[in-house]
Amino acid sequence: MIAAPLQTAIAFAGHFGAIRSVCDELNNIRRAMEGLPRFGQPLPPAKPHWDFLPTIDWFWVKVGIKGSLAAVIAVLLLEWINPPGSSAIPPMAWMVAIFARTFLRVGETGDLRAFQNASLKTLALVGCVLLLILTTPFLASYAVMNLVLFLILFIFDFLTARSPGINSWMLVGFLTISVFVGLNPQVPVASQTTIDDFLGLVIGIGIGTVVSRLIWPVLPQRVLQDDLLTLLAQIKALSISRPDLVAVLR
Repeated sequence: MIAAPLQTAIAFAGHFGAIRSVCDELNNIRRAMEGLPRFGQPLPPAKPHWDFLPTIDWFWVKVGIKGSLAAVIAVLLLEWINPPGSSAIPPMAWMVAIFARTFLRVGETGDLRAFQNASLKTLALVGCVLLLILTTPFLASYAVMNLVLFLILFIFDFLTARSPGINSWMLVGFLTISVFVGLNPQVPVASQTTIDDFLGLVIGIGIGTVVSRLIWPVLPQRVLQDDLLTLLAQIKALSISRPDLVAVLR
């Protein structure tokens, strides 16, 4: 047994207690991450598995309904009038409806500018059509085709590298690149073929925009209305359950 001064023993015990406390907290954090009770606490009572009922997230239900409705409308349009660029209409309509703005960020306008953005996408696709009609003869060379495809993908990656997720502009870029590759300019490509393919993208953008904008729109005034109704419902529930607290607030 080693004798030590009182102050040294107190300092050592303090550091030892701090290390022990940190160790216990780390164990508690690990148990919390694994769904276990805190250190030294008993296990929760076991629940039968058949009592577990998953909750339905109505947010994703609405998103699924929008996407399904846009795809059905696109297929119905194909079977009805057989528009040009039919192969690109259903995926573009479905993707625009699925990945449209389904939430409202602070200080933004939600989907109030949906038709304006759709018009800008249409103008961008018209520019792509004109550029392809002028440059298709040069793309007959495999070297030029691969070089142009590399430059397009590089510019696309550079512009979207800092994006936090997939947006509608990125989706238009995905399908535009796929249509560009599918033209196969190593053989003679008619200008009407290029116009039809990109016209299908424009029709898909229109269908997806209309569905996402008219069904459960994300508007600032609609979000404010829902928030106010929720707040009033909570105040009403509070006044019913805690009349003493309401009297104090008055």
